[in-house]
Amino acid sequence: MESPVIHVAAGVCLRERRILITRRSPKMSAPGLWEFPGGKVEPGESPREALIRELKEELCLAAAPGVKLGESRIPFRSGHLRMECFHVALEKTEEPVLLEHDGMSWITTEDFGAYHWGPADVPLVEDPAFIERVKRLLLEEGKKI
Repeated sequence: MESPVIHVAAGVCLRERRILITRRSPKMSAPGLWEFPGGKVEPGESPREALIRELKEELCLAAAPGVKLGESRIPFRSGHLRMECFHVALEKTEEPVLLEHDGMSWITTEDFGAYHWGPADVPLVEDPAFIERVKRLLLEEGKKI
């Protein structure tokens, strides 16, 4: 029998050359840890559809997920958790509203090491290829400003 998989979608939400990260609240699992916002993919949903729903439900953000930036796979309970991470460009006027999390920060890739990340995010923020993809997106976004 194959071990259960929990499938999660997360967004590298960019605005004005910064990346939105959120801190898990005490009412969530892994409280106090930072993450790229997102959530569980429900049956019948694609990862992008799940990300659109989760960003709306948790942060009141209208999202249009773009290119996939990376994926992590970690042991979780009696199976594993698979997280797919997508680029999300946010409008300059759009402000996140924290409905589930208890903190947020706008950071750069150079700030990744200053935060205590959730287990599924760690493989991504420590992956040089993922970091380079995010840096390229930030550079491209900077050209639009």
